[in-house]
Amino acid sequence: MSPRVAMFVLNNLDHDARVHRQAETLAAAGFSVRIFAFFDPPCQGFQRYAAGYEVWRMDHRSQFDRLWSEWFPRQRPGQPVASGAALHLPPARPAQRPCPPPPPRHLPLESTPQQRSHRVFQRQINLRWWQAARSWNPEVCIAHDLDSLWAAQATALTCGSALVYDNHEIWNEQHFLRNREEIVFWNQWEARLAPSVDAWVTVNRSLVAVLRQRYGVTATAVHNCPQLHNLRADLQGRLKERFQGRPVALFSGGFHIGRGLEEMVAAALLQQEVAIVLQGFGPLEAGLRRLAEEQRAPVAFLPKAPYRELTDLCCQADMGVMPVLPDCLNSYYCSPNKMFDYMMAGLPVVAADLPEMAALSQQCGNAFLYDAYSPNDLAEALVRMSRSPGLAEMARAPGMG
Repeated sequence: MSPRVAMFVLNNLDHDARVHRQAETLAAAGFSVRIFAFFDPPCQGFQRYAAGYEVWRMDHRSQFDRLWSEWFPRQRPGQPVASGAALHLPPARPAQRPCPPPPPRHLPLESTPQQRSHRVFQRQINLRWWQAARSWNPEVCIAHDLDSLWAAQATALTCGSALVYDNHEIWNEQHFLRNREEIVFWNQWEARLAPSVDAWVTVNRSLVAVLRQRYGVTATAVHNCPQLHNLRADLQGRLKERFQGRPVALFSGGFHIGRGLEEMVAAALLQQEVAIVLQGFGPLEAGLRRLAEEQRAPVAFLPKAPYRELTDLCCQADMGVMPVLPDCLNSYYCSPNKMFDYMMAGLPVVAADLPEMAALSQQCGNAFLYDAYSPNDLAEALVRMSRSPGLAEMARAPGMG
C-alpha cells in the first residue's frame, strides 16, 4: 500500500499552484495524497485529479447554517469584502533603491468582533479536518501555513505521523493582521506548535533565515517555480495586436491592498510607450477600474484565469511586472509565484527592488528593478525595458538552478 500523505490548506485550492505542484510531485513519487481544503461553493466537495491526488473540501457549517447560506449567501467572517472604495494616484517621488525595510507598525491593541469570529471559524475548520484525516491514518501530515498547522499537528499526534510545516509567509508580519491581539495570538500559536514539527519548508532563503532566528530550525527553501512548460509560438506577443504594436507590460495576480496596482495605473499616465494590462481579480478591482476611468489612464483589464493556463496567458505579453509594496516585513521578503510564472512564460521582468526579487534578478539577469513606491521610477523602468537592446536575451535568461 502506498504511504499516505495528508495535506492541509485553508483555501479552496482554486489558485494555490504551490499546493497543487507539491501534491502532483508526491503522487508521481508513489505517495497516496489527500488534500484537506476549505469548501467554498460552487467548488466540488470532493475531486480526484488526473495527476493522482484527491482534494477533500470540508464544510464546517451545521446543516441549518448550510441551508441558511444557500438562501442568503454571505461573506465568510473576517474576510475582505469586494470594495468599491475610492483609490488615489500615488504621487511621484525620487527613486530610492533598494527599497528600505518597512518601519515598525503602530497598531491598535484589540481585535474587532469580526476578527475574533474569524479565528473561531479557522479553529472550526481545523477541527473538521482532524476528525476526517485521523480515520485515514496518514504517515505524513503537511500543514500549508500557520492557519492549518493545528489540524496537521493533531492528526500527526493521533496517528503517529511525521509533521511537515510548509511556511509560505512570515505569518505575524502580514499586513492583514491589523492589531496587537491578533499578532500575539498567532505568535503564541506558532511557538506552541513549532516544537512538534519534524521538518520545515519555506519559500525562499530570507524566510529560512527568519525561521532559524526565531526557532533555531533549519528550513528547506523550495521556490514557487512552475512546472516546465512548452510555450506556444502562436501566442507569444499576441497582446501587442490590441495596442497598435506597443509592447505590453502585464500584472497577473490578485487585486489586493499592498500590490502596488495604483502605482501601475499612475505609471500608465507617465509614459506612452508601454501598454499596461492588469489581469486577475480581487476586492480592489472596482476601485482600480474607477481610478483608471476617472484619470483616463490607458489601462486594460483581463479576467482571472485557471492557474494551469497562466503560462499561456503570460507569454502573450512582452514583460511582466512585480509591483509589490514593502508595507510589512512579509511583503519585503516575498518571492511571489508570478515572478517565476513570468520567467517560465519567457518574459523579462520589471520588479520592485526587494531582497529576494533583487537576488533572483542578479542570478538570472532578466529584470530591471525600481522603487516600489515611485510610479515615475516604474514608468522609467518600463520604457527602459522596452528599449533594451538585450530584451530577447533577457527573456531567454535561465531560471533558478
